[in-house]
Amino acid sequence: MTSTSATPLFSPGLEGVVVGETRVSHVDGEHGTLQPRDVEDQCRACELHGVTPIARATTNDQSIILRFMDTGVQGALIPFVNTAADAERAVQSI
Repeated sequence: MTSTSATPLFSPGLEGVVVGETRVSHVDGEHGTLQPRDVEDQCRACELHGVTPIARATTNDQSIILRFMDTGVQGALIPFVNTAADAERAVQSI
C-alpha cells in the first residue's frame, strides 16, 4: 500500500516531497533568481539523493524551455499556458 501523505525534503535549495516511494523536487526558475546553470547544480544534488528533478521554466519560450531541459531535469512546468495555442507551443518546445 502506498502512502498518500507528503513528507518534505530538507535539502538546501530544493523544494520537494516524498509521496510513498516517489521522490520529486520542484526547481523553480520562474519566481526566483535561478538560471539554467543553477538548475543544473540542483539536478546533480537531486541525483545524489535519488530525487526526480522537475523545473519550472521562466517563460513559455522555446529557447528558454530548451535551456532548462538541457540542465538534466526530467520534467518541466511551463508558465503562461492559457490557451490551446500556448499549450501547443510548450509541447513543441520539448
